[in-house]
Amino acid sequence: LTGEAPFTFTYGDGVNVTTISNIATSPYKITVTPTITTSYTLLSVSDANCATSLPANIWGTSTITVNSLPTATISGNNSICEGNSTNLAITFNTGVSPWTVKYKVNGVEESRTSGVASLIISVTPAVTTTYELVSVTDSKGCEQLISGQQVIVTVAKLPLATGVITGNAIVCQNQGGVAYSVTPVGNATNYNWTVPPGASIVSGNGTNSILVNFSSTAINGY
Repeated sequence: LTGEAPFTFTYGDGVNVTTISNIATSPYKITVTPTITTSYTLLSVSDANCATSLPANIWGTSTITVNSLPTATISGNNSICEGNSTNLAITFNTGVSPWTVKYKVNGVEESRTSGVASLIISVTPAVTTTYELVSVTDSKGCEQLISGQQVIVTVAKLPLATGVITGNAIVCQNQGGVAYSVTPVGNATNYNWTVPPGASIVSGNGTNSILVNFSSTAINGY
């Protein structure tokens, strides 16, 4: 601004016109918060002596470019056995690549950068683990905090070694209700039994204890 303070000027954004008065210093800064890309144009200016400056002395347009905030989602809820791997997918829905995403693994923060809209992460957790997005930042420097985006990978423990099968090693044909069992196996949820030709499991299949009937055609087993 040139002239004698105080100054008054008017500017517009294509929709609204704003006048600011009693400006004592130059340069003078205006704080704006547009939600979309907006151009601001100086419309008039006056000082303590001149009511309105000539149009030739009024010039200048400032354009503020508003970038959309980046967003991201995560998927990959899964159940795996101990020692196996699974994939998590982080999808970047808005923003400009590359993106940097921060996420927590059971509360411990990590980060990854991706130039593609779908980031695949292979994980091999030893225990059931929660993966939670924290924030995403794009190449424009726009950052968005994220809440409510998490997946849980459930890890099932492997069964421990099976013990010795107890029960009669010698039976007769047409003999029924012969019991066989093993000591309960740690982490086991199901037991698969195999019996010889001519024998059939009549109860307990899938558990650690079964009853077996031997028919008239039963032969030596395994």
